[in-house]
Amino acid sequence: MKEKNDHIKNVNLVMQYSRGYKCISAVGLLAVIIFPLLMIDQEYKGVQEYDKIDYVLVALLFLILSVPLFLEFHFIKIVATEEHIICQSPWRKKRIIGYNEIESIRYSTIFQWYRIKTKQQGVLVLHNYLSTEQQLLMLIENKSGIKAEQKT
Repeated sequence: MKEKNDHIKNVNLVMQYSRGYKCISAVGLLAVIIFPLLMIDQEYKGVQEYDKIDYVLVALLFLILSVPLFLEFHFIKIVATEEHIICQSPWRKKRIIGYNEIESIRYSTIFQWYRIKTKQQGVLVLHNYLSTEQQLLMLIENKSGIKAEQKT
């Protein structure tokens, strides 16, 4: 019988954001939730109705900005095994990419990330803030022969 995580054998490395980024995003999200509630409680006494709407809109704006960062930092995980790369993300379904599926690796200086283009599974993005980025690029080069563009 095949196990649920049978494809995760011989793990070479795991990429994810560091604890520092995770803590910053969690504290930021909590602050965005708690601060407006405290502000509303303290300031609503004697505040005009149209000013209350401003408080709520500012709180919503920061919440909209904080939630994607929290999800990105806590739920992105890239696992490299001997046979393939497994990508888990809150933005897409789980992908298992064989080394032979990789077409090119380009670096974007504007966004500070590597774009790994695959034949059938779209683009895998490796941000500079992910751990073990260079080790994964060397592993891809060893397994597929495709060399990453150098940062300029």
